[in-house]
Amino acid sequence: PVLADALAPAIADALADARIADVEVWLSPTTALDVRVLPWRDGTAVFLRDISPRVAADAMRERLLAAERRAHADAERGRLRAERIAALAAALAAARTAPDVAAAILAQGRAVVGADAGTVVRLAPDDPQTLEVLGAAGVDVDGVREWARHPLDPASTGDDVPVARAMRTRAPVLTCGLAETVERFPRMQALAEATGHAAWLAVP
Repeated sequence: PVLADALAPAIADALADARIADVEVWLSPTTALDVRVLPWRDGTAVFLRDISPRVAADAMRERLLAAERRAHADAERGRLRAERIAALAAALAAARTAPDVAAAILAQGRAVVGADAGTVVRLAPDDPQTLEVLGAAGVDVDGVREWARHPLDPASTGDDVPVARAMRTRAPVLTCGLAETVERFPRMQALAEATGHAAWLAVP
């Protein structure tokens, strides 16, 4: 049926226009025929040629080219990442104050991890149970001001945030998407929705 359905319009064209009609017919994902229909006397002549080997070779070539493109893209990403890490290391080495460190992390560190925005916090010098923001980039100033200081222990406020948990546990905290962020850290919902930043990573 597949071959007959494909041949019908080709035969009609060949008869109507008295010309050669060519068509490729796929019998299966890996089997293809090159069909040529020629006007012949009071009818048509049909020639079939199995082009499956050529099709397979073309598919293999496309897979190899795609693999080569992926390898090139991976190598380029690796090169850019190495450059960004080197730039971050140089900026940190040149930092002399805590705000300098924050500025270096925000300028170069965000690029290393591909973050849209970032904040740098520390334990407040006047209260080791409070976190304070040293610097921020890619976020609204008012939003940062609201979070300028935050308790390290959620027991004092009844809620928790990723950076506070990361500081307490001394381990990275990652949320992948708004649903997970809100489920684990309900207080983050308003901030996440306002900024459009659904996934969060906090590193101590």
